[in-house]
Amino acid sequence: MRFSSQPQHAAQLGRAAALANIAFYTVDPRGLMTTGTDASTRSQVSYSELRDYIEMQTSSLRTLSEMTGGYALVQTNDFEKGLRRIDAETSDFYMIGYTSSNPDPFKVRRQVKIEVTRTGLDAPIYRSEYYLPRPKKK
Repeated sequence: MRFSSQPQHAAQLGRAAALANIAFYTVDPRGLMTTGTDASTRSQVSYSELRDYIEMQTSSLRTLSEMTGGYALVQTNDFEKGLRRIDAETSDFYMIGYTSSNPDPFKVRRQVKIEVTRTGLDAPIYRSEYYLPRPKKK
Protein backbone atom coordinates (compact mmCIF):
# COMPACT_ATOMS: atom_id res chain seq x y z
CA MET A 1 0.00 0.00 0.00
CA ARG A 2 1.40 3.41 -0.94
CA PHE A 3 1.40 5.99 1.82
CA SER A 4 1.64 9.73 1.67
CA SER A 5 1.28 12.39 4.33
CA GLN A 6 -2.35 13.04 3.34
CA PRO A 7 -4.70 12.46 6.33
CA GLN A 8 -7.08 10.29 4.27
CA HIS A 9 -4.19 7.97 3.38
CA ALA A 10 -3.17 7.80 7.03
CA ALA A 11 -6.74 6.83 7.93
CA GLN A 12 -6.77 4.09 5.28
CA LEU A 13 -3.44 2.71 6.47
CA GLY A 14 -4.60 2.99 10.11
CA ARG A 15 -7.72 0.92 9.41
CA ALA A 16 -5.66 -1.78 7.67
CA ALA A 17 -3.15 -1.84 10.55
CA ALA A 18 -5.90 -2.02 13.19
CA LEU A 19 -7.41 -5.04 11.39
CA ALA A 20 -3.99 -6.70 11.54
CA ASN A 21 -3.58 -5.78 15.24
CA ILE A 22 -0.60 -3.51 14.54
CA ALA A 23 0.09 -0.41 16.63
CA PHE A 24 2.02 2.51 15.18
CA TYR A 25 4.39 4.53 17.33
CA THR A 26 5.26 7.45 15.09
CA VAL A 27 8.17 9.83 15.64
CA ASP A 28 8.77 13.13 13.86
CA PRO A 29 12.53 13.65 14.23
CA ARG A 30 12.23 17.33 13.31
CA GLY A 31 10.89 18.18 16.77
CA LEU A 32 9.34 21.58 17.26
CA MET A 33 9.48 23.50 14.04
CA THR A 34 9.28 27.21 13.64
CA THR A 35 7.50 28.48 10.62
CA GLY A 36 9.97 31.26 10.07
CA THR A 37 11.47 31.67 6.66
CA ASP A 38 14.98 32.41 5.56
CA ALA A 39 16.29 34.20 2.50
CA SER A 40 16.03 31.07 0.34
CA THR A 41 12.32 30.46 1.02
CA ARG A 42 10.98 33.95 1.66
CA SER A 43 9.55 34.43 -1.81
CA GLN A 44 8.64 30.79 -2.40
CA VAL A 45 6.51 29.73 0.59
CA SER A 46 4.16 31.79 2.71
CA TYR A 47 3.93 31.45 6.47
CA SER A 48 0.42 29.93 6.28
CA GLU A 49 1.44 27.43 3.56
CA LEU A 50 4.39 26.20 5.64
CA ARG A 51 2.25 26.02 8.80
CA ASP A 52 -0.45 24.05 6.96
CA TYR A 53 2.14 21.68 5.48
CA ILE A 54 3.67 20.93 8.90
CA GLU A 55 0.21 20.45 10.44
CA MET A 56 -0.84 18.06 7.66
CA GLN A 57 2.23 15.91 8.23
CA THR A 58 1.97 15.77 12.01
CA SER A 59 -1.79 15.16 11.94
CA SER A 60 -1.16 12.15 9.68
CA LEU A 61 1.31 10.75 12.22
CA ARG A 62 -1.20 11.36 15.01
CA THR A 63 -4.00 9.70 13.04
CA LEU A 64 -1.94 6.56 12.48
CA SER A 65 -1.02 6.35 16.14
CA GLU A 66 -4.47 7.06 17.55
CA MET A 67 -6.26 4.64 15.21
CA THR A 68 -3.96 1.78 16.11
CA GLY A 69 -3.51 2.31 19.85
CA GLY A 70 0.05 3.64 19.55
CA TYR A 71 1.56 6.99 20.39
CA ALA A 72 2.69 9.96 18.28
CA LEU A 73 5.88 11.71 19.31
CA VAL A 74 5.42 14.92 17.32
CA GLN A 75 5.85 18.67 17.77
CA THR A 76 8.15 18.33 20.77
CA ASN A 77 11.83 18.54 21.51
CA ASP A 78 11.53 16.30 24.58
CA PHE A 79 12.41 13.06 22.80
CA GLU A 80 13.65 11.36 25.95
CA LYS A 81 10.25 11.52 27.65
CA GLY A 82 8.43 10.33 24.51
CA LEU A 83 10.86 7.50 23.82
CA ARG A 84 10.60 6.36 27.45
CA ARG A 85 6.82 6.20 27.05
CA ILE A 86 7.13 4.19 23.82
CA ASP A 87 9.58 1.83 25.53
CA ALA A 88 7.26 1.39 28.52
CA GLU A 89 4.22 0.70 26.32
CA THR A 90 5.99 -1.79 24.08
CA SER A 91 8.11 -3.60 26.66
CA ASP A 92 5.51 -4.91 29.07
CA PHE A 93 2.03 -5.78 27.92
CA TYR A 94 -0.71 -8.33 28.19
CA MET A 95 -2.77 -9.51 25.27
CA ILE A 96 -6.36 -10.28 26.16
CA GLY A 97 -8.66 -12.11 23.78
CA TYR A 98 -12.35 -12.84 23.84
CA THR A 99 -15.12 -14.09 21.60
CA SER A 100 -17.86 -11.63 20.82
CA SER A 101 -21.43 -12.62 21.60
CA ASN A 102 -22.65 -10.54 18.66
CA PRO A 103 -23.22 -12.89 15.70
CA ASP A 104 -24.01 -10.07 13.21
CA PRO A 105 -21.21 -10.15 10.59
CA PHE A 106 -22.34 -6.79 9.19
CA LYS A 107 -21.63 -4.95 12.42
CA VAL A 108 -17.99 -4.35 11.57
CA ARG A 109 -17.24 -1.81 14.31
CA ARG A 110 -17.09 -3.34 17.79
CA GLN A 111 -16.47 -1.47 21.02
CA VAL A 112 -14.41 -2.77 23.93
CA LYS A 113 -14.30 -1.56 27.53
CA ILE A 114 -11.77 -2.83 30.07
CA GLU A 115 -12.19 -2.00 33.75
CA VAL A 116 -9.62 -2.60 36.48
CA THR A 117 -11.16 -3.49 39.82
CA ARG A 118 -7.96 -3.93 41.82
CA THR A 119 -6.93 -0.77 43.68
CA GLY A 120 -3.51 0.74 43.18
CA LEU A 121 -3.20 -0.16 39.49
CA ASP A 122 -2.97 2.29 36.62
CA ALA A 123 -5.74 2.37 34.05
CA PRO A 124 -4.82 0.21 31.08
CA ILE A 125 -3.99 1.65 27.69
CA TYR A 126 -5.99 -0.15 25.02
CA ARG A 127 -7.95 0.33 21.84
CA SER A 128 -11.56 1.01 22.70
CA GLU A 129 -12.84 -0.35 19.39
CA TYR A 130 -11.88 -2.65 16.57
CA TYR A 131 -13.15 -3.39 13.11
CA LEU A 132 -13.97 -6.69 11.50
CA PRO A 133 -13.31 -7.23 7.82
CA ARG A 134 -16.48 -6.67 5.80
CA PRO A 135 -18.12 -9.94 4.72
CA LYS A 136 -17.75 -10.70 1.03
CA LYS A 137 -20.97 -10.44 -0.94
CA LYS A 138 -22.04 -13.54 -2.81
